[in-house]
Amino acid sequence: MGEGTGPEDQTTRIAPGEAGRNEIDGTHTLFNSVRFLLGKAVGNAVYHLPGMRMVRKIQAQQLSPTEAIHKACEVFFSSISVIGKPPTTEELKGRGLLVHGDHRDLLGAAALIQDLSRRYPDKKIGVVAIQGLFPIQTTQEEQDASEGAVSNNVENVEILEVLPTSFGSDRPNKHGLRVGSNVGMFRMELDEKAEELRKTNDQSLARAVELLNEGNIVVIFPTAAAPITSPWNDGIAEIYLGVDSDKRPLLLPMRTFYNTAEAMITGRPQPVVVQYGSAYKLPATEWSNSDLLAYLKAKFARRF
Repeated sequence: MGEGTGPEDQTTRIAPGEAGRNEIDGTHTLFNSVRFLLGKAVGNAVYHLPGMRMVRKIQAQQLSPTEAIHKACEVFFSSISVIGKPPTTEELKGRGLLVHGDHRDLLGAAALIQDLSRRYPDKKIGVVAIQGLFPIQTTQEEQDASEGAVSNNVENVEILEVLPTSFGSDRPNKHGLRVGSNVGMFRMELDEKAEELRKTNDQSLARAVELLNEGNIVVIFPTAAAPITSPWNDGIAEIYLGVDSDKRPLLLPMRTFYNTAEAMITGRPQPVVVQYGSAYKLPATEWSNSDLLAYLKAKFARRF
């Protein structure tokens, strides 16, 4: 969320002899000029919001992505509230738990991971996400230092890296992969080619299956940061169907709420809410990837 930039000039070019079309050329030019100016105005206004001043202070420290998100949690969270009651370790009876939902805000996702880590301290938690997004504290000194602030002690968390192949180095994207764009945190430049990213993604999904076979927790965001009503990626179906049939996990829908706009406009920390739906077990039937994906998506809203 930096200074706005306008679109490229899309002025209609008039070929010789095309009489009577100059007004179209003029209209397009005017339209793009206005759009360009509005883009700069909005971009500049956002750039100078109190919350963006807080973001720029974090950026000025030149922290690593993990450290930057950790610092952002301390700055932007006033409290964490939890709604709903996930199954206890005893209720799982050795079965794994596949937690799924959207994260409209990166910091809300960090709060979810923190809560799961505290709730299931004796289990490994695999998070299918972009590497380095979630703050990880591993020392007692760091935990003591965060007293009174939002702590993110998630040392039992393993990030299972997935990255869109469309951002491979052999498929250049002029904007790069922007991470945490709603708070303007940082960008990631990828060196791997699309095929290398695909292999990494496959390895991460295989690791998720392994964790669930062992009775652990896996978190996945089928629509990433898009609304849960958006098309779902099929990774969640691949993971579920990859688990041994006698060890299939319970499914736990979740969602997070965080008022990014309020934080940006006022510059004041805001509460974050993690809401869990009711866990459920899928019917013992033969599922195809597409059928399972459609079933999970239809089931999601009804579990809250």
